[in-house]
Amino acid sequence: MSIRCLVIEDDFFTRDVLSLTLRRANMEVDVAASGQEALAYFKKMQPDVAIVDLHMPNVSGYDIINTMRNDEELKQILKPIDIKRMIALIENLVSVGQS
Repeated sequence: MSIRCLVIEDDFFTRDVLSLTLRRANMEVDVAASGQEALAYFKKMQPDVAIVDLHMPNVSGYDIINTMRNDEELKQILKPIDIKRMIALIENLVSVGQS
């Protein structure tokens, strides 16, 4: 079973690099280019994890996280992570993507 990840990022290049890297690590990846798109996505599907850009116009990443915290089904997706562990995971994914 692969992990389903939602990348929420308004910058095309960053969204593309993240999704490509995660796909190379055998994850199922969906993308949302805005906070509104992400909230609509959550009404249809629930990813195992979401990578959220905090600084987006209109509906920010903070708005998305607050909405998730207040929804019983969505708050299970929220997973706080140690920043050092996250950096190590990203470095590992980048090295997988380069091989």
